[in-house]
Amino acid sequence: MGRWNAVLDVSVVTIDVLLAYAGGVAIWIIAVTAWEFHYLGRTGELQIRPFHPDKCAGLAPIGQLFFSFSLILVVIALFSAGWLV
Repeated sequence: MGRWNAVLDVSVVTIDVLLAYAGGVAIWIIAVTAWEFHYLGRTGELQIRPFHPDKCAGLAPIGQLFFSFSLILVVIALFSAGWLV
């Protein structure tokens, strides 16, 4: 029984480390993307078109991008909550 507990412990730690790494990379990508959009907005390179056909002033792709990022963060949060329990 002791050997299987060691194998289980190693596999759980490996999964935890890989998911933590993936979560860190995802958060880093989100932060860099948000910072770049902030920079583009401050320099005036991000153009807002009030009557754009997407009804979001031409910013619908940015909204979809950040929505997909939020889904990644939900998965990370659920993993973290399950790990803490």
